[in-house]
This record gives sequence, C-alpha cells and structure tokens, in this order.
Amino acid sequence: MTLLETKFNPPPLPPHVIPRDRLLQPFGDTSRLRLGALIAPAGFGKTTVAQQWLEKSGVDYAWWSLDRMDNSPARFLTYFIALLERATGLNLPEIRPEAETESLLPAMTTLINQLEADMEEPAVLVLDDFHCVNHPKILEAIAYWVDYAPRGCLLCLTARSEPALPLPRWKVKRFARVLYAADLLFSPEETMAYCQERGIASPSGEFLAALQNQTSGWIAALHLALD
Repeated sequence: MTLLETKFNPPPLPPHVIPRDRLLQPFGDTSRLRLGALIAPAGFGKTTVAQQWLEKSGVDYAWWSLDRMDNSPARFLTYFIALLERATGLNLPEIRPEAETESLLPAMTTLINQLEADMEEPAVLVLDDFHCVNHPKILEAIAYWVDYAPRGCLLCLTARSEPALPLPRWKVKRFARVLYAADLLFSPEETMAYCQERGIASPSGEFLAALQNQTSGWIAALHLALD
C-alpha cells in the first residue's frame, strides 16, 4: 500500500491562537499517561489545543489525520505502524492481517513488545479525527494498546463523539485524561484575549458579557461573531 504522506502533516494552526495553559495542565507529565483525548463537536478547537500541548510538552510525536477510508483494519494497521516509526525513529516489521475479519491483537502485541524493548525516548501518537473509525477490530486494537502500552508511549485522540472505548475504566486507573466540550469553552478571560487578538484593544465589560452570552465560549461562534 502506498501511504498518503500528507495525512501525517499536522494541520496549520488557525490565526489568532490564544494560549490556553489551563487546558494543558491536566495532561501533565506524559510518562504517567497512556491516553489523552479531546472529545467535542466541530469548532471547539480540539486540534489546536492538541497542537499547543504537543508544543509545550516538547516530546517527539507523529501526527495522523484520519478519514473514513481508514475504517479498515488492514489499512489502519499499515498507517498505525508508519505513525509509530515516525514518532520513535524505529524500523518496525510490516504486518498485515490476512483478512478484514482477522484480529489485530497479535500485531499489536508484536509492536508493543518491540517498542518496550527498543524505544529510548518518550513519544506521542496523535490520531486526529478518530470519530472517522468505528470498526470493532480497530476499536479492540486501540483498547488493547492502551491497556498494555509500552512505557513512555502516549496516544492522543481527537474526536467529535466519544469512541466505544473503556474511557471510564482508564480514567479510574489514571491511564487517561479526557477533555470534553465543556472544558474547551473559552473562559471570559480567554474571550477578552481573543477580542484583543482580533484588534479590539479595550473591549468593554458589557461587550464581553454580551459576546459570552451569545456564544457561550464556543470558539467557532466567537470567530463568526467578530468577523
């Protein structure tokens, strides 16, 4: 299979990006987590926050922008291995299931064992737009990966809806940190900073209150309101 290289490019950051340190703190030290997830509908800034966190963490990472074509176990595994190689710098074996109905767990076991033995530095695997995949074999493979993840290898997901993964169990075990739409809404202070970034130097309290009431801190609505 010929891989589409542009799927490994992070999207460009939008203009007028506002630092959101309060959202980055929950992720903390990547060595203590196996999964970081941002789950919210379109327009909440999930991808931007993920990029800000990666920049702040300074950890090696690789990015994969998923689409509906990736909802195939064989294709998913091929891209996932390529993602691992980009994040870790390792040469990994080419593994392909013989059929779409075949479990990916043996392949995941092989990859986890090799990374556990050979990976020297922490790394992050970003699966952007994870809502594009819902094949049971893929979800089973990701759940297995998080349950038995090699040390220092963190999975970061962005999705418009909550995937069928055992997130509550992982949160109890402190394997996972998840941010939802309510977490991603702009605070009044962030709304003010966004207004100033858009050229409104001294927005009045009444203007900010009306804007916050109109948009509820949804960044897509803020953008449209100030256009």
